[in-house]
Amino acid sequence: MRKTNGDTKVKSHALAHRPKKILLVDNDPVDLLFYRFILEHQGYRVKASSSFTEAPQMLEKDVFDMVVVDQGGSAFEGRVVVEEAKRIDPHTPVVVMARRPEPACYVEAMTLGVVDYREKTADGYEFLGVIEAHLGRNCQPCE
Repeated sequence: MRKTNGDTKVKSHALAHRPKKILLVDNDPVDLLFYRFILEHQGYRVKASSSFTEAPQMLEKDVFDMVVVDQGGSAFEGRVVVEEAKRIDPHTPVVVMARRPEPACYVEAMTLGVVDYREKTADGYEFLGVIEAHLGRNCQPCE
C-alpha cells in the first residue's frame, strides 16, 4: 500500500515529539548520576558513559540529538568526544561542562564547534536551561 501525504505528516509529527536522545559523558560518577537524573526526569532519553575512550564508540553505534561532555582536566580529555561527534554530524549540538573552566580549553572547544562551554553547576534548572536552549535550535530529532 502506498503512503499518502497524510501518513508522512503523522510520522513527521511523531518524530518531532518523541523524547530527544542525549549522550552524556563525564568521568566523575557523582556528576554523571546527577546530570543523568535531571535529564531523565525531564523525559530525555540518556545514554551515559564515564569513559572518554568509550564514548566515541557509542557515537559510532547510535544517533544522538545532543552530546554533553565533561571537559576532563586541563588537558581537555573530552576533546576526543567533541571531535568524533562533530566528525559524524557537524550539526549535532555539543555542550562542554567543566569543573574548573580553562581559557585554553574554552577556545579549543569553541574552535571545534561546540555550542556552549559551561562551568558545572549544581543548579538543575540552569543545566536544563542550557540543554533546552540548544536542543530548540536543533530542527530534526535523530532517527
